[in-house]
Amino acid sequence: MAVVSQRVQSLLRHRWGAIDPAVTTAIDLLTERGAAECWHKHSTFLEHLVGVWKILTVWDQRTSVCRAGLFHSAYSNSYVNLRLFDMDQPEDALRLQGIIGEDAESTVRLWCSINRRKEVVDTLLALSRDTPGADPAPLVKTLSGGLDVPSIRDPSTTFHLDPRTVGECVPP
Repeated sequence: MAVVSQRVQSLLRHRWGAIDPAVTTAIDLLTERGAAECWHKHSTFLEHLVGVWKILTVWDQRTSVCRAGLFHSAYSNSYVNLRLFDMDQPEDALRLQGIIGEDAESTVRLWCSINRRKEVVDTLLALSRDTPGADPAPLVKTLSGGLDVPSIRDPSTTFHLDPRTVGECVPP
């Protein structure tokens, strides 16, 4: 029998609270808001959100990134119009912050405020393509200086993604 890490074993056994105690409460909140009742791609929206959290957990991302992944579309976004929470309602933001933390909620707010397809796929992934002989300079420049991206909610607003945030947008 293959030996797996404690983290992976907890994921496989659905003992998510052993990885992050906040996840059980977070999943309860998502369920309360109807995430298990919405269809999304090939499963429920809740299963999709939990799946993103699992992937980030296996990739050993920081806790705040994993928690943000669990709620990555909860305010709705450029891909999905399944708003479980309203970022314009302070009580919704405060409720999320109370469960996943301010850093994670801020990341969720960002992901739900930018055109992720354009900024992540068309810009960052295009720059990061691992093509033989490709010049890495454009990606290095982008990663070292961060990236300014427009808001989809207010075109006059621009967000500056610092290098760490840019790096977290590009899958390993």
